[in-house]
Amino acid sequence: MYNPPPGPYGQGYPPAPGPAQFPGPMPGPAPGAAPPGDATGKVALPAMLMLILSGLAILVNLFGIAMNLLGAGVGAASGGDQGMQALFSGTVGLISGFISLLFNGFVIFGALKMKQLQSHTLATVAAVLFSLPCSICCLINTPIGIWALVTLLDAKVKAAFRS
Repeated sequence: MYNPPPGPYGQGYPPAPGPAQFPGPMPGPAPGAAPPGDATGKVALPAMLMLILSGLAILVNLFGIAMNLLGAGVGAASGGDQGMQALFSGTVGLISGFISLLFNGFVIFGALKMKQLQSHTLATVAAVLFSLPCSICCLINTPIGIWALVTLLDAKVKAAFRS
């Protein structure tokens, strides 16, 4: 057995504090928290990012629909009546806005199911739709959608959806 050298005044060092000497609970994960590497922890961040970005897209689409209904679409707002600006004003702008609302609403529903580890198929379809490059946000949405897909195809995550 190893005996530590005596302290500066000839006596030994005090013993190292043990679990009984710490007041309160030992540090560690919070009760009910998912352990690292758990399926809930793996899907949490991509699902949350999908929720946030789709929610922002819905707000932008609602603003665009309101502007089209008020007659101040993209073409009117920019001061011209040319090309794509004119195309996305009026009826076509309303239709594309409503389609985008449905699209992003479905992604939000799928992201909620993904976060709760329910309906793997629905969550996968939502991740695929989220990763489609059909808006200016594709530079952000596509990598997050691919990340969500990779996470959803993990064997441990698939097993957690089944249980």
